[in-house]
Amino acid sequence: MVEVWKGLVRHNFHSVPVLLKTSNKYFGIIDLHDISRFVLDHFGKEELQSIEDFWKHVEKSNKLKNITVNDVMKSPLTRENPFKPVSSGYSLHFALELMAREPTLHRIPIISKDRKLVNMLTLSRLVQFFHENKKILGNRSSKPISVLGCSTKGVISIKETQLAIDAFTLMQSHDITAVAVVDEHGKLKGVISETDLKIISEDGSLFYKLHQDAKTFMKAIEHKSKGVVTAKLGENFGEVIDKLSEKKVHRAFVVNDEGKPTGVISLKDIISDIMLR
Repeated sequence: MVEVWKGLVRHNFHSVPVLLKTSNKYFGIIDLHDISRFVLDHFGKEELQSIEDFWKHVEKSNKLKNITVNDVMKSPLTRENPFKPVSSGYSLHFALELMAREPTLHRIPIISKDRKLVNMLTLSRLVQFFHENKKILGNRSSKPISVLGCSTKGVISIKETQLAIDAFTLMQSHDITAVAVVDEHGKLKGVISETDLKIISEDGSLFYKLHQDAKTFMKAIEHKSKGVVTAKLGENFGEVIDKLSEKKVHRAFVVNDEGKPTGVISLKDIISDIMLR
């Protein structure tokens, strides 16, 4: 598990496919969400707070060094990690409909007839595809985001003064990948997402940094963070897709005139609306 984690950080990846060792066939996915959940479960808050160099700590722990991918990943065929591969000959429309109908499906493996992994269809790639091919959306590109219920149902957030680790604890308990950060007046100031684990892992001071307040933590990683994308209820699908593509992120926070978040819209929300309505 440790080597996989370092590999994700080194290559700036969010997840990696897992293959069966004996047959090299596709088995599933392990991602930063799995790893962060495991580490938060494995260590208590007090212990994490005392660890300044996480990688050195790992090297001294035989138990951690021997943890395998299979111990950490969410197994296929679960609600959180549905096993939905698509054969390479199927159409993009089929894959999009599948992704739209499965609420927790965020990536689709493209496999050959003998279940060898050929490619992966990810949300990041779909952001780019719809940005470059908005004509295929027709009038749906001008559809207001206000038609999406998620645009006004609120967001899960922490205050700037709370510890950054509280954000990851919320992600774990709500099974989400990002948490909004707001000031004392409830105005959106930023976002902490699970991909930030890649940034704070590089120098070994992983969980030590998570015990800074959220404001300090965001300041420390702003040079590599993608930042927060916002949208207003009057904007349309096409405009939000452009913003997501430009920043290479999966979500936009909807804010009112006071800058307070009222909801969050992901590319998956847009795809689901396009494909199922």
